[in-house]
Amino acid sequence: MISVDYRVRLPPDRAEAVAQAIAERHLLPYESLETSPLDRRPKLIEALEIVLNDHLGGSKSIIPTHWEGKDRNATFLLHAWDPVSQLLTGYSLHNDGRYLALSAEYAEAWLQTFQIPAFQSGHDALVVADPSNENFAWYDMAVGQRIYRLAYILDIVARRTPIDTDFVDLLVRAIIFHQELLCEQKFFRAHSNHGLFQALGQLAAARRFPFFEGSNEYARLADERLALSIESQFDSAGVHREHSPRYQFNLIGSLIGARDSGLLEQARVRERLLLAECSLMWMVTPRGGLAAFGDSEHRRQGQSKTIGGRYQAPALQWLLSGGQVGTPPPSEVQAYTDAGYAFARIYSEDSAPTEASYLAQLAAFHSRVHKHADHLTFIWEEGLLQILTDPGQYGYAGRTKPGSDLFKEGFWYSDPRRIYIESTRAHNCVEIDHKSYPRLGVKPFGSALKQADRQGELVVFHSEVVHQGHIRQRRTLVWGPGHFLLALDWLHDRAGIGHEFRQWFQFAPNWSMERRERGYRGNAGDNRLDVIDLLGNSTPSEVFRGQEAPELQGWVSERPMELTPAPSVHFAQNGSGASFATLFVLDADMVRPSASRVNASLSRAMVSWNEGEADVRILIERGQDGHVWANRLDTHAPRRQRGMCISSRAKSKGG
Repeated sequence: MISVDYRVRLPPDRAEAVAQAIAERHLLPYESLETSPLDRRPKLIEALEIVLNDHLGGSKSIIPTHWEGKDRNATFLLHAWDPVSQLLTGYSLHNDGRYLALSAEYAEAWLQTFQIPAFQSGHDALVVADPSNENFAWYDMAVGQRIYRLAYILDIVARRTPIDTDFVDLLVRAIIFHQELLCEQKFFRAHSNHGLFQALGQLAAARRFPFFEGSNEYARLADERLALSIESQFDSAGVHREHSPRYQFNLIGSLIGARDSGLLEQARVRERLLLAECSLMWMVTPRGGLAAFGDSEHRRQGQSKTIGGRYQAPALQWLLSGGQVGTPPPSEVQAYTDAGYAFARIYSEDSAPTEASYLAQLAAFHSRVHKHADHLTFIWEEGLLQILTDPGQYGYAGRTKPGSDLFKEGFWYSDPRRIYIESTRAHNCVEIDHKSYPRLGVKPFGSALKQADRQGELVVFHSEVVHQGHIRQRRTLVWGPGHFLLALDWLHDRAGIGHEFRQWFQFAPNWSMERRERGYRGNAGDNRLDVIDLLGNSTPSEVFRGQEAPELQGWVSERPMELTPAPSVHFAQNGSGASFATLFVLDADMVRPSASRVNASLSRAMVSWNEGEADVRILIERGQDGHVWANRLDTHAPRRQRGMCISSRAKSKGG
């Protein structure tokens, strides 16, 4: 065993002995722990040549002149050494010394600036001095991602002759410093995805240098934490608890890389990873993107045989390979009741999954992590046509002041655009008194999802939640795939306090909406949408699109740090309670409300409307056990079947 005290420099002969011990071992490949596998990136070498030429030419050096990026995420990536990861991947694959030289230059610049002063202060001082985790040089997740990159650089540098003993000394002591810092329990982020990346990085570095004193303990601790992190992050059905399909996708990508690098040895961890892949399948939309709940971006996933082949779940393989491997996803409804997710993907045998009708709902609040003020929100897509959408992520910009009103509500970021994206009124939610649902200082309700099932040709989602301790909300979505959607919301303040309730809906940017009596008419290319208040008891708002003052309204974030104008509307009611029955009908002629009847608690409703000469009637009943049943009673209205309800126009021109 080799003992190293990070506070004491290694004499040249000792540094040479460490290098000799490293060189005598087999060189392990660079671990692929990124969310997207760099070793499978198309045209990696071409990209690396651009990086090298820009750096050597002085036009765009990879080494920062200062270590603050344009926003928080960019700053984090610099300190995590993300810019050198593709260089290390290139070296691992092709043994090109130029990639190592630039990586080592980056590493030394960072170590001289941040590591050497930290040797003097010690890791205890770092943790105590930064309880809010704002020091990005020693940001918890940056340490976890940096350590395995640091370890790989040492593993290569130690094999070079002549040995640069000063650099070997700096790298060795930095690794020990990182390992001891990661061992600090108060530094470990057990209850967020950061802890998972901390454990992965520590485990990879410990495995690479098992002869360092303490490595066995580092590896044991990291392996234990990794299993605990995965089991706390992903529930027993494999759903990530951080309210974001994007983060589930990212963590699965890193865990697959860890599995392929030999870091996932525990069978229970590998089993949970497979379950996570199976649940991720439901989060992939017909358009090939991810349901943009929480901090998820609006972008399509890359699709290729190589990408799909990384996964083990056959349906996910199919979706992410464009059908080149795996098997098509099921046409079915899936409820993750504990996690608070409901999904429906419906298509006929003679159509493709890319033409499917898709409905998804997020009815969960497990923690503040990546949670928007979006209780019971949902999205609706028909094939390539987006209809009701979520605002996306935007990005992490600015910081709210601790103790400020925004901070107390759970808004961490001060950029007004980010605040809007997180707000209740930016989602398909019911807003109460023009305020967003608080996410700080309140007890998370966990899952509000009660059911998601298929009832004949209809799909029913039902959820219930209590706001502010005394305002009960029940939301029922009754969906005829490819045809219509009913959004039923019942709210009641048992304290008898009056409120303004606004039932908000957000449409994809390619829709144009205009206000009509009792609702709206929308157009997107050749597609048409009627939106109607069936009960006639609500006041429809104006159509907001790209509004900046007096407040932001009518935006989605299709790309990081950008907003795109998109229609946003609401129906309003005042009182101690409210009953909304909002109908959306796609591509029908002469849609008009008919005589609908509901009871006071909206537990029994007969909703009706006309489409041309046809009448549509839906009976909705909530049983004593809380289960909601929906039954279509009309006999002569046209009934559309999935696979025939989306025209070729929608497929080619839909958003």
